[in-house]
Amino acid sequence: MDGWVELTQEKLVSREGLNEVNRMFRELYDSSVGDGQSVRVFKGYGTPESVVTAGVGALYQRLDGGANTTLYVKESGTGAIGWTVK
Repeated sequence: MDGWVELTQEKLVSREGLNEVNRMFRELYDSSVGDGQSVRVFKGYGTPESVVTAGVGALYQRLDGGANTTLYVKESGTGAIGWTVK
């Protein structure tokens, strides 16, 4: 992992905290699977674009979304770009 992040109660309920937890789980999963591009399901606050790194086919549930902005699918690209809202 890249460094120490203290996950306080306030941070865990924030967008930053949830994104950090997703990052940690993804890093653990990638090291156990070894491919770094396995399909995964994420959830968090705000758009995943430029924030959540995943392989094509991954899903992201936006917890603060509204009509037509609650489900994203990683349809293209590498890294944290290529998310499409459904």
